[in-house]
Amino acid sequence: SMHGGGYQSLLGLSNYWYTAKFDLMYNFDGEVESIVIIGEDINRNYALNVLKHSIFNDIPVLFCVDETETVDKSISNVPIISIDELVNKHRKSIVIIADVMTFNNDNSNDDFNYLLKLGYPKERIFNNQLCAYRGWQYFDYFEPNENEIFVDGGSLDATTAFEFKYWATKGYDYIYSFEVDPVYAQRCRNNFKIGGLKGQVVDKGLWNKKDILHFTTNVANGSSSKIADVGSETIETASLDEILNDKPVTYIKFDIEGAEYNALLGAEKTIKKWRPRLAICIYHKPEDILELPVLLLDMQPNYNFALRTYASHGNETVLYAF
Repeated sequence: SMHGGGYQSLLGLSNYWYTAKFDLMYNFDGEVESIVIIGEDINRNYALNVLKHSIFNDIPVLFCVDETETVDKSISNVPIISIDELVNKHRKSIVIIADVMTFNNDNSNDDFNYLLKLGYPKERIFNNQLCAYRGWQYFDYFEPNENEIFVDGGSLDATTAFEFKYWATKGYDYIYSFEVDPVYAQRCRNNFKIGGLKGQVVDKGLWNKKDILHFTTNVANGSSSKIADVGSETIETASLDEILNDKPVTYIKFDIEGAEYNALLGAEKTIKKWRPRLAICIYHKPEDILELPVLLLDMQPNYNFALRTYASHGNETVLYAF
């Protein structure tokens, strides 16, 4: 998992080059009773959303789940079947394995091999067709300069900080990693120490001012932690301007679950003084794609923009400013 190993995950950087293809399904000319989606809960729903907006939207869809997974009889109004039911009763279906950790349709996925072992027709299994990632998010648009200084807003376990170090081939001076979830903030500190990163971990939420706010968290999936009007915990927030205190920065990345607008407000002095390059996630709120560029142009009228999407389900869309 790219969320688990800190600097060790750099060994698998090639894992970012995922692909999503429809061509095999387009060319399939056999009878199709239904489309059966296998994968983790979130990936099943991503795949379902893609199908609803595709030429296959009139074909019945089923979710196939492992017997050990605790689910209701239907998810998102989609009927659920077991592996046994799939193999024995739905052999005229198309199976989509919606697993984003399968690369390049190489059929190395465990679900794929398990279905083959159970005798399901190989030609009806499409591995990783709808949920996929492509590109090196945050680091495939800009070339590194010398002595980079990086602000990593939403650091999780410091994985992105290590990717920054890997990207910064001309050297870097410092990393400021912000992680509001206390569990992941501690992991971040541990990984900084283990990996010898130059910088600091700040366990405050990036915002437009110093404050105490509610936030919600999911320890099993730290990337879902976010500031909310009603949350189970409280956090201290701070502005980037306050933390940096006029110190320089060359590159800012924000992936902070909808707090991007307020965090940019709190970085106004820094952006105006240093004109750093930016990689700002723009998919958490529908209004961000309009409001964030306008806000940034107010701060830096000469900013240029680029937009890249790294996930086939529409998430992981990044606004680059330079």
